[in-house]
Amino acid sequence: MKYLPIFFMAFLLACTSEDVTTKVVVPGKGDVSFNFKLASQTINEGESVEVVLGFSQPTSTDGFVELAYTTTDATAGTNFTASPAFTNQKLKLTYPAGTDSLTFEVTALSDTDDRNHHVLFSITDQSALLTAGTTTTYNLTITDTSQPATSTDKLTVVTWNVEQFPKNGTTTINAIKDIVENMDADIIALQEMRDKSAFNDLVAAIDGWEGQLYDVRGSIELAYLYKPAEVTSFSNLTVLFPDDRDPFPRQPVVVTITHSSGLEVTLINIHLKCCDNGEARRKLASEMLKPYLDTNYPTQNVIVLGDYNDEILTGSPFTNFINDADNYLFADMEIAQNQSLGWSYPSWPSHIDHILISNELTDNMSKVETLKLDESVTGYEANVSDHRPITATFEN
Repeated sequence: MKYLPIFFMAFLLACTSEDVTTKVVVPGKGDVSFNFKLASQTINEGESVEVVLGFSQPTSTDGFVELAYTTTDATAGTNFTASPAFTNQKLKLTYPAGTDSLTFEVTALSDTDDRNHHVLFSITDQSALLTAGTTTTYNLTITDTSQPATSTDKLTVVTWNVEQFPKNGTTTINAIKDIVENMDADIIALQEMRDKSAFNDLVAAIDGWEGQLYDVRGSIELAYLYKPAEVTSFSNLTVLFPDDRDPFPRQPVVVTITHSSGLEVTLINIHLKCCDNGEARRKLASEMLKPYLDTNYPTQNVIVLGDYNDEILTGSPFTNFINDADNYLFADMEIAQNQSLGWSYPSWPSHIDHILISNELTDNMSKVETLKLDESVTGYEANVSDHRPITATFEN
């Protein structure tokens, strides 16, 4: 059983008869503002989560909090149940005076499909003494376990441009910490790491993770986060094409890892030149990178992941890889070909973050998806990034 505390912060501004400017706190009276502590959480099919609504002080009167849920890919009774039960997608939690917490439980049901499901819970109404805060939604992701894989037989890699990290100081650090700790991933390639000290603070804050950053050219660096429990070896970081600033304004950063399953993979983290005026430079980068991989990694498991700053459909600068289907595959090609709802850069919208794999890994690949955090994490674009992460899972 997982427990998610949700704290409500309460205060009352009142005036004494002696001094009308004095602010005093009267327990249990006045408006109470509240927020979900976490904006999102992931559980497996068959697991339950008890959501706890904790008041900052006991209530002084009877009252209620009303919740609603919305979902585009889950069905109540098939993919999840709640206790108390929702009626017409709403749940009214009542409380008597003197209450300091409320709870409801969500159980993820095992089903026969191979998809993850997402349920968004929202505060829709409350007693007069309660005032909704800025974070009033909570997203639950139910991870498919119809073909369960243990933590030792699959490797999940992620590419994530975190836009001028930390975009909003400690708010960004705390948000990414919560996201990573609830993310089903083993190693994350990060782009646009602007502040090395803040990156170190992030690594120190995330439970069970380590990280390394490479100063590529003095700004918006490239970095990796990884789980030592799953990534059993992590080589020194090196770079490719250190003197070629035109095709590579930021040098590709290379690491070779061994996963607990025994799968050894070389990852190359890239961040190519942006915008229309960078298209020729991106094409040159692709033309330099492919023969380098052909020559230096002819039989190795290779993943080139990052912000390519361009699409991979017709007319792409990366057609040299696309046309060599015997040796390379864009793992996210299906995402690029489908509707924009799943693309990595929703504000444009476009799909410009990619995971390219060598043919040695095509039989190992089991799942690729976009994590639509902007739909589940309140304030995501303002506090975290304008890019979504892309993940790929490989089984050994």
